[in-house]
Amino acid sequence: MTPIPSRQAFLEYRGDASHAALSVSLLADGETPISLYRKLAAGRPEAFLLESVEGGERMGRYSFIGHSRRTFRFRDGQGTLGAEPVTFTDPLTVLRDALAGWSVWSPRPLPRFTGGAVGYLGFDCIRYFEPSVPLPKGAGPAIPEGAWQFVGELAIYDHVSRRLLLVVHAPLVGDRAAAYAQGLDRLHALVGRLAATQLAPEGPWPLDPGEPEPEGPAPAVTEHRTAEDLEAAVQAGRAAIEAGEIFQVVVSERVTVEAAVDPLTLYRALRAINPSPYMFLLKFGDFALVGASPEVLVRLEDDEVLVRPIAGTRPRGDTEAEDAAHAADLLADPKELAEHRMLLDLGRNDVGRVAQAGTVAVHDREHIERYSHVMHLTSNVEAAVRPDLDALDVLRATFPAGTLSGAPKVR
Repeated sequence: MTPIPSRQAFLEYRGDASHAALSVSLLADGETPISLYRKLAAGRPEAFLLESVEGGERMGRYSFIGHSRRTFRFRDGQGTLGAEPVTFTDPLTVLRDALAGWSVWSPRPLPRFTGGAVGYLGFDCIRYFEPSVPLPKGAGPAIPEGAWQFVGELAIYDHVSRRLLLVVHAPLVGDRAAAYAQGLDRLHALVGRLAATQLAPEGPWPLDPGEPEPEGPAPAVTEHRTAEDLEAAVQAGRAAIEAGEIFQVVVSERVTVEAAVDPLTLYRALRAINPSPYMFLLKFGDFALVGASPEVLVRLEDDEVLVRPIAGTRPRGDTEAEDAAHAADLLADPKELAEHRMLLDLGRNDVGRVAQAGTVAVHDREHIERYSHVMHLTSNVEAAVRPDLDALDVLRATFPAGTLSGAPKVR
């Protein structure tokens, strides 16, 4: 096991980074991301698993498994950062302060994600960014409005080479010799955990829709809006559009299912049924968030910002000819094109709020992207971000996704 960087390179580093990504590479052709999560993270109170199926059909090269060194959880302007209580008017200021001064040096080429913060902002967080937007009446789920993990240790599984990168972050300030030794100890502990953990075998799952239902009572399902409520919401939305108050609205419903299911089991079922470009399992001790989405909200890499509106849908065909016919029908549908172009304009406006003048451009406009069950129209909105702004400014400008919230006009 050869760690990179070496002790000498670590001690002699003269750059500006605050931490070094200390890593080892192991052959892991007998492992899967699920087995690695069970060995490295399943017993931790806070942990995460991030995966991708590109275009819904090809496994993304990397899967990420990690756990946190501390968390930030909040609701109604109050929360905890680690063990400390915090109050705020904007949760992103707490995130920015927690990440202040954090930068990573790695002499080994690594994927674009090697650490930082992993978490979520609930839709209700829009009230922190647009104070004129009131929250809807009625209680939502009894979980934090937002929760974030600050990555402590990370495992990166490479689906091409079948190798596993174990990564810890060693501080470059203070006693470097001690920091390097502690980083090595953490890497050795991860390797030991992999070797020592024996997993119970699991049999195949009956995910075929034709399989009989399992014995026992069906789980209790609660729909939080009646059909009449939904119809009234549609009529109210139409009236608001006609009055010029909004361009589009997404009418949604919350469904609660009572079931004694482990978050990893739920994630595995979703992963098998709905493989997507953005699949995630975020565990926060007393609750977990599991999901799969085809759409990136926003990406900032170096100084390039990317938004990819997805709107316009058709089912996949059973044959190549049927698939092509559905794609042609989608590209010719005036309603689907109008919806996509509306959200494309919204994406351009959002990106324009943080972009350098004259850099906003649309690429791969109205491109068909195929997923496991459906195909969508997509476009790429790209720009160079202003040098005085950071990733959290970009997140604020693009939150929430217009494809999921609609396009209101904020007064």
